Amino acid sequence: MKKSLLLTFFIISLTTNEALADLQIKGFGSIVAGSVIKGDGYIADYPNLGVYENKFDVSQETRLGLQAKAQIDDKLAATVQVMTRSANDYDPEVEWLYASYKINSDNYFQIGRMRMPV
Repeated sequence: MKKSLLLTFFIISLTTNEALADLQIKGFGSIVAGSVIKGDGYIADYPNLGVYENKFDVSQETRLGLQAKAQIDDKLAATVQVMTRSANDYDPEVEWLYASYKINSDNYFQIGRMRMPV
């Protein structure tokens, strides 16, 4: 958790006072519950790998996230996303931490850590 908070603070500290007006913070999440009605169990799909048994369970695939994006100037932005999952005892993990540079109106250059859509 401390590492995630430090990374978030670092991104925000890169911005100027004017850019702080362009700071966007968004939260998201899903509460997933399930139970196996018939059979021995069920292994849910990637990325959460939940294992359900013959009892009602919300501790397998529930997750919460927070994403902050700071527009530093007209061309440069920084993004950090922290996720917490019930399957990992709600330990926060940095999923995304990257900078975006707008080359022109159609092209961006991004560097850092990103999860690609699966």
